[in-house]
Amino acid sequence: MQFSIVIVNWKSVAYLRDCLASVQLYTHELEYEVVVVDNASGDGCGEVLAKEFPWVRFVQSETNLGFARANNLGARHSYGETLCFLNPDTKILDSALEKIQAVVRTGSRPGAVGCKLLNGDGTVQTSCIQSFPTLVNQALDSEWIRRMTPRSELWGMAALHQDGTETIPVQVISGACLTMDRKVFEAVGGFSEDYFMYAEDLDLCYKAAMHGCTNYYVPSATEVVHRSGSNALFRVFRCGSR
Repeated sequence: MQFSIVIVNWKSVAYLRDCLASVQLYTHELEYEVVVVDNASGDGCGEVLAKEFPWVRFVQSETNLGFARANNLGARHSYGETLCFLNPDTKILDSALEKIQAVVRTGSRPGAVGCKLLNGDGTVQTSCIQSFPTLVNQALDSEWIRRMTPRSELWGMAALHQDGTETIPVQVISGACLTMDRKVFEAVGGFSEDYFMYAEDLDLCYKAAMHGCTNYYVPSATEVVHRSGSNALFRVFRCGSR
């Protein structure tokens, strides 16, 4: 198996349905599987999958494990050489996963691999790539300062403002669509279960870097729509267009 997509669901079954349909529609060049872990949602996720997506492997947790533990559980139930951790509120619009997989398989010691996140109005969501936290960038962090100095090394998002389609080394990839070779994921211990939610992606990227790998942003990959939570504003994942 080439590619395992792990999705953690928590009360997002309507978005999950769209996500799975889009993966099925646009991902043709990969041998892939999908594992969905439900974090005790009580939203009928298992029934929906059994009826509409019987090819998906479903794992029911009796408690809310949080993001890190649930993703690690999904990884243990998967078989792919590559692991893609995808939020349920994403929607693939083109061959983004195939292009990301190409970097995972052919890049120079790749760690986490991901793409660009845009707001629904087309503006850049700068959190899709970041720098590792330091005392300085945490003390100075504000949306106004980030907008005024977008290419500063403090924020780690200069790659978002570069032209071209070449894959670019970065420090942190957003966990909304984060892909990693299974051997690297296992070697660094997977997601740290010390975190219930938030910062797990940053921690995983840091562990990959300490393992001697490079995290990559892929501007040539195509779009992934990201709604950012069941009640949040509509956002778009994008790494260029074909």
